[in-house]
Amino acid sequence: MEIAVVAEHGQEIEWLKAQILEVPDFSFRITATESADALLACFDRDHAPDLVVASLPFPGPRGLDEIQRIQRAFLAPPAVIVVAGRSRERVAVEFMKLGLADYLLREEVKNGALRKAVTAVLRTRRLEGDLWEARRRIRELAFTDALTGLFNRHYFNEALGREYENALRYCYPLSCILLDLDGFKEINDRLGHLAGDRILSQAAAIVRASVRKGDVAARFGGDEFVILLPHTDTAGARTVAERIRAGLCEEEADAVPSDVVVSASFGIAGLGPEQLRSQEALLDQADHALYRAKRRGKNTIVAWADAQAGDEEPLALEEVETYKRTLQRIQLQVKEAYMQLTQSLVKAVESRDPLVVDHAKRVTGLAVAVARELGLSGETLEAVKHAAMLHDIGMIGIPDKILLKRTPLTRRERAVIRRHPVIGVELLQHVSFLERERPMILHHHEWYDGSGYPHGLRGRRIPLGARILAVADAYAAMRGERTHRPARGEDEALEEILRNKGIQFDPEVADALVRVLRREAVPAPADS
Repeated sequence: MEIAVVAEHGQEIEWLKAQILEVPDFSFRITATESADALLACFDRDHAPDLVVASLPFPGPRGLDEIQRIQRAFLAPPAVIVVAGRSRERVAVEFMKLGLADYLLREEVKNGALRKAVTAVLRTRRLEGDLWEARRRIRELAFTDALTGLFNRHYFNEALGREYENALRYCYPLSCILLDLDGFKEINDRLGHLAGDRILSQAAAIVRASVRKGDVAARFGGDEFVILLPHTDTAGARTVAERIRAGLCEEEADAVPSDVVVSASFGIAGLGPEQLRSQEALLDQADHALYRAKRRGKNTIVAWADAQAGDEEPLALEEVETYKRTLQRIQLQVKEAYMQLTQSLVKAVESRDPLVVDHAKRVTGLAVAVARELGLSGETLEAVKHAAMLHDIGMIGIPDKILLKRTPLTRRERAVIRRHPVIGVELLQHVSFLERERPMILHHHEWYDGSGYPHGLRGRRIPLGARILAVADAYAAMRGERTHRPARGEDEALEEILRNKGIQFDPEVADALVRVLRREAVPAPADS
C-alpha cells in the first residue's frame, strides 16, 4: 500500500512519518511532499495512493480547495486524513463534508489518534482488496471449467450470442467446431477417472494452442469441446480442426499405455453473411455434423455442408433424448464442482470468528431436513441446500472491527451488518446456475410480519426457501455460543422459535422444524 504525506515543513513531515511508521501489521510505502502540486507530480491519474495524510496548520478555504484538488486529480480518489493545527467546529464540519477518512487536531495525534485512523483506513483498503479478489475469483469460476482451464458452456453461450450479433451487423463469416474424444468412456472405465482427467487436460491444452486469441474455446461437457471462430469460414475451421486432430495423434498422454490412442471426431458448421438465420442454427449444424463424423468412424472431420450432401439417415429422436439427458447430468456435475470450490470461501469467512465455525454446515443440515418435512424434493431441495451453505457469504464484506466487536453494535454498525445478504447476492450475480438460490440468500433475514430486511417483504411474498433458511439460521445461531451470550439449550431455542411464529417466522416452517427436532437428530452434510 502507498501513503502520501503532505506538509509544508520537513520537521512536520518527519513527525507525521514517525507516527505512521508505528502502525503494525501492514506493509506500506510513504511518499512525502511539501505541497499538493508536488504530491500530484508523484502519482498518475489512474494510480492514486491508498491514503493521503495532509497537515494544515491553519485550515480554511485554501485548505478545502487543496483537499478537493487532490481528490479530483485521481480516477479512484484516495482516503484523506487531515491533521489541523487548530480548528473551529464549523471549519471541521466543512472538511468532513468532503468525505474525509478523519479530521484530527495535533493534540489528538500526540495521543495516538493518527495511528488508529491510519490503521482503520488500511484495514478497510485490505478488506476492499479481498472483496474485489473474491468477486474476481467467483466470476472466473463462473466462466471457467475447473479441470481444463478452458471457458465453460455458460461463457460460450454468452460469447455465441455476442459474436452472432457482431457477425450479423458487420457481415463476416462465423464458424463453429464441435469435437468429441473417441471412445473416452471406455478409456475412463479401463484406466480410471484420474487418467481420464489427465487426457481431458492435455486435449484442452492442444485445443488452446491451436486457436487464435480472439477465438473462444470451451469445454462443452464431459469429453466434448466447442470452438467459436469469428471471421473464419468452414475452410478455415477445417484447417483448425486438422491441426487439433494432428496434435491429438502426436501427443503421448501422461500415464496412458502405448496401446491407447487418443483421437477425436469433429463436426464443423459455418454461417456466412447470407446464412445468418439464428445463433442456435450454428450449434445444431455442428452437432449434426459431429454425429455424422462418429458414424463414419473415429478420428474424422465432417462439415455440415458435406453431411447435407451425403445419404446418411437423420439423427434418431431416441439418441437426441440420450444426448439431452447426458448434458443435464453434466450441468449438474459442473454445479456441484462449483459448490465444492465455493465452500472453501465460506470456511474462510467463518474462520474470522471462531464462534461461527461450521455455522453454515449446521444451517444446511437443518434447512434440508425442514425442506424435506415440508415435502420439497428434487431441484428445489438442492437449491435450498446450496442457498443454506452460501447464506452468509456476504459477511466477507463486513469489516473485522464490526464483525468481531465484543460490545453492543451502534445503529450504523447494525446497518453495515444488514448489508451482508445484498453483498452475497452481488458476489453470486454472474453465476447463472445459482439463479434459484439468489432470492433465498437475499431474503433470509426478512420477517414474516414484514419488519425484516433488506426489502421488508411480508408473509408468502418471501420465497419459501428464504423462510426455511430464516428458521434454520435462527435456531443454529441460538444453539451456538456468541460474544454477547452463551449457547441456549434445545428446549429454550425451540420456545423462542415458537414464540415468534407469525412475527419473525412462517408458522408452517417453524412447526416443521419442531417436528423434525423432536422426531430425530438433524444430520449435518459431510465436508467435501
